Amino acid sequence: MSISRCCWFVTGTVNKNRGLISDLELRGWEMNQLQLADNGYRVVSKCSVGVIFLEGMTPSRLDQLEAVMLQHHCLWLAVLPNDALEDARHLSFITTLCHGFVDPSVESHQLDWLMQRSAALAQLQQQKQQPRRCEPAMSTDTGEYEMVGTTPIMRTLFQTIRKVAVVDAPVFISGESGTGKELTALAIHERSSRASRTFHAINCGALPEQLIQSELFGHEKGAFTGAVQRKVGRIEAADGGTLFLDEIGDLPLDQQVNLLRFLETQRIQRVGGLKEIAVDVRILAATNVDLEKAVKEGRFREDLYHRLNVLQVTVPALREHPEDIEILASYFFERFSSEKPGRLKGFSREAFQAMRDPASFTRGLIARFEGAGC
Repeated sequence: MSISRCCWFVTGTVNKNRGLISDLELRGWEMNQLQLADNGYRVVSKCSVGVIFLEGMTPSRLDQLEAVMLQHHCLWLAVLPNDALEDARHLSFITTLCHGFVDPSVESHQLDWLMQRSAALAQLQQQKQQPRRCEPAMSTDTGEYEMVGTTPIMRTLFQTIRKVAVVDAPVFISGESGTGKELTALAIHERSSRASRTFHAINCGALPEQLIQSELFGHEKGAFTGAVQRKVGRIEAADGGTLFLDEIGDLPLDQQVNLLRFLETQRIQRVGGLKEIAVDVRILAATNVDLEKAVKEGRFREDLYHRLNVLQVTVPALREHPEDIEILASYFFERFSSEKPGRLKGFSREAFQAMRDPASFTRGLIARFEGAGC
């Protein structure tokens, strides 16, 4: 099997490995350094293998690098001293994101062989992802709907969900209304280390402005008129689990400050209370508005945007994968037909043709399936 000898590499603040990189170039590798830009690492080429020299890597650069590694299909090899594995951050980074690791004393021919094997495996994985018949759904444990699709864009979404699930960092989910952002958040939760704990979802745009702080952070008895007993807020209730904040763009500016403080300190203070309460919860956020535009217009805090936007998942609109419409229609038909008896056996070719317009495949049409006596 012929492989591409294209390799990314990333170094720490002090690069002690110039000689090793030069030796790899002499062995035929095209070594491309990932450049650190203002908003993270800038991808300079498409390579199937990468080498990370972790010695001297600052925590902030590791955070930026994690986001790039999750977004691009590449197998990574880490170079670091064995005693660095005693660092919990390095250990987590390697076990969740890297294909292997070696000591800096490694010989160039040994690293060359590992890179060749990694590039070959990455090539096989990419071939496996080529369009083909496959299982159409990513299931959840809710008893409700599954994520359905067999097109490349949906398989990419499923793969991204699995990748971000293993990294315990905030995830920002973007997509139009009705694309399945909450279902995506739930799928991330169920594939994370917090899967056995609670998942809470809250629509920030549906809460009265005067109740948002109490709903998120809770309140003490007597904190305000009508507060007849202590209330545990959504953040505290999700301790140990995951909190999904939908329509985060609708959160008022004064409440954005409170949420930012929690993300920075992992502590909350109930309304009317003085005690700070430590809470361990993973935040997933979503919106259907352009938050970058909202930041520029002063409607959303830039610092909060960057805190929430550590990892990104984009849920595609149905018009971007219309080939999945027939699969979706058949999925909902089978789902509802199993719930009650009926005489309908399926869809005609004409019906499928009428559905080819993604604009016609809406929640209303799904409701029609449910109520049509399937």
